[in-house]
Amino acid sequence: MKRYLIVIICIVMSMLILGCANKSIESFKEERYYLANKIFQLEEELSQKKDEIIDLKELNSRITKEKKELEDSLIMSKFSSYSRLNDKNMAFENLPNVYKINSKYKIKDDWYILEEEFFQLEVIGYETAKKVEFFLTRMESDQEELLIFVDNDPSDGWIYTNDRISEVIDRHIKASSGSISYEPYFILYTEVTLENYGTIQTTKLPVYYN
Repeated sequence: MKRYLIVIICIVMSMLILGCANKSIESFKEERYYLANKIFQLEEELSQKKDEIIDLKELNSRITKEKKELEDSLIMSKFSSYSRLNDKNMAFENLPNVYKINSKYKIKDDWYILEEEFFQLEVIGYETAKKVEFFLTRMESDQEELLIFVDNDPSDGWIYTNDRISEVIDRHIKASSGSISYEPYFILYTEVTLENYGTIQTTKLPVYYN
């Protein structure tokens, strides 16, 4: 009888132990599932944060570039204004009333940028003038102003033409790795001899050849 009771007690204890073990296993499985989900959520958040960091870096780079371009643009506009500092009408917007460029160019930051070797500049008006002298000056240089052409014939207008403008206006050379940019800037203007032999100087035209 005692032996029988001992067996029953052992069976009951085994069942209790097994039940506790099963509960522990289930609890462990639940905890592992929770941790796996948590890790997955954290990895997703980390991935999103990495994407946000990349986007912010790109935005910062773009803003920095735009800021640099704006600063350079302001500097060039001021540089252009400086070239006409002593002119009576120094407004850049007034230049099309004084000159006509009959060749390929674009305007940027109040500068006329020449885009081809052929260059033709016409002075507007002064129909009764005797002659027009065309001058060129290189800015930020000790070089004296250069008389590049004298027009004594008003029949076709007061025009300066050059098929190879790079011979007088140096072309810009952008810096490559380990080298220095070469970016000279010039101003063109004319001296008009009037019908009464008085003279007048036209406003200065800022140009460079890119």
